[in-house]
This record gives sequence, structure tokens and C-alpha cells, in this order.
Amino acid sequence: MDGGAFFGVIPKVMWSRKVDSDENNYVTAGLKLSAIRTGKQNVAGRNGNGQQVIERMVKIFGQPAKLFDNLSAGGISPEDIDVVITPTCTSSLGWNTVRHKDGRIVPAFPRAKYYVQEANGSMLDSLRS
Repeated sequence: MDGGAFFGVIPKVMWSRKVDSDENNYVTAGLKLSAIRTGKQNVAGRNGNGQQVIERMVKIFGQPAKLFDNLSAGGISPEDIDVVITPTCTSSLGWNTVRHKDGRIVPAFPRAKYYVQEANGSMLDSLRS
């Protein structure tokens, strides 16, 4: 991401002590899924940008679409997720849906019950249509 956009009002002289940027002022940032095994359920949250990242963003930031590979490495399949808890910001919603082979948009975690912040519910409704 652009370091200035990522850190907002924090001056570069401060954040650059902790994080390196490249010649374009880009910094490496991870958008990672949190997966928790409670013993009774598998819970996922903050799912990241997903497959829907536009080509220009992939050129700038790389392809972050590795969620299923990362889950698999932990011994979890999308069907194993029982609950998804997520805010409705762009960096958290992307992996809640995936494009099926026939072109339809379907839930990424087909058995999961989704919980979303009530204050952002109208934004989620617009994504369903």
C-alpha cells in the first residue's frame, strides 16, 4: 500500500523508523484471515480483499488471493468454517464471496453463519444485489 495512505496523519519520518518503503513509497502490509478453532466450531473473521481485486491493484500490490491455500495449510477447508464475524470494510469483505465456475457469486464459506456489524448492515445489503 501507499505508505501515506496506510499511516494517514502519522508523518513518514515517524513510521519509516519501523517500516521500509520502496521508491514509490509503498509499504508491505498483510490482510490476513483470523481463523479460530474453539473445539466446537471453526470461526473466521476479517477475511481480506479476496479474489475481486482489480488488475491495477494486483499490479501495484501483488495478488493477495491465497486464503484457501492458507486455510488448507492449517488443515481447514471452506466447508469447515461454521461462523464468520466481519466488519463491512473493503479489506474485510472480499473473501466472504467467491466466483463459482459457472460465473455465479456464492458464499466462500457455504455452511457458515455470517455476523456483521449492525451499523454497516446497509452496506452488506448492497453487496448482495
